[in-house]
Amino acid sequence: MNTATPPANAPKDHMALAVISIICGFPPFGIVATIHANRVGSHRLAGNMALATAASRKALRWSIASLVAIPLLGVVLIGYGLLLRVMG
Repeated sequence: MNTATPPANAPKDHMALAVISIICGFPPFGIVATIHANRVGSHRLAGNMALATAASRKALRWSIASLVAIPLLGVVLIGYGLLLRVMG
């Protein structure tokens, strides 16, 4: 049994946000976020806080990108449709 506990200042894994970004956001970006979130725990257990922090930041960034991509894509497509309607 592994009783090692991570340090108090260990980075968050953002796994919940990554899973939500798969369901409610752009799934390819959400999957990348989930992979990075999973790596945070592995690096923490190995004691490599620098890699854990980097993976945590990437997980957060990819999650946000996933959640922003769908509304942004909707705005672009609606704008394109309105432009076509005005032009044609």
